[in-house]
Amino acid sequence: MGHDDFASLDPTDAPAPRGLARVALTVWLIAVVFTLALLWRYDSTPGVAAAAPATWPAGAHVGLSADRPTLLVTLHAYCPCSMATISEVAWVADRAHARFHTTFLVEAPDAVSDAALEDSAAYRLASAVLGASVVRDRGGHDAALFDAHTSGQTYL
Repeated sequence: MGHDDFASLDPTDAPAPRGLARVALTVWLIAVVFTLALLWRYDSTPGVAAAAPATWPAGAHVGLSADRPTLLVTLHAYCPCSMATISEVAWVADRAHARFHTTFLVEAPDAVSDAALEDSAAYRLASAVLGASVVRDRGGHDAALFDAHTSGQTYL
């Protein structure tokens, strides 16, 4: 390759760093928009609705109240939606003057000790609801008997 061959090379033929930055920014923006769309879709998709059993399931660790209706609420201890559910149930229980008994059935990972679960915000808030009791649902046993798939599933 001679000296004349190099003279024919035009430095403007090389991609400009600015052009690469624009491409990278465009790819990044597309990825962000796609990710936000996926998150929005997940957030706005309702959980699986339960098919409530016609009778109280045999083998359930929680029972019916003998003197008033029972409201059963299934919760995941560390689901952010649980706090909203508990607040709504507390509002209703307060206005109904606890004319029903509320049982919060709380599921937490097996690695979480009972003491740690009882110290969780959801457990403490649920324990403060008028006329309520809180029961740990080990392994989701009772939730499965009631066909509950999402935190906040409620039965009366």
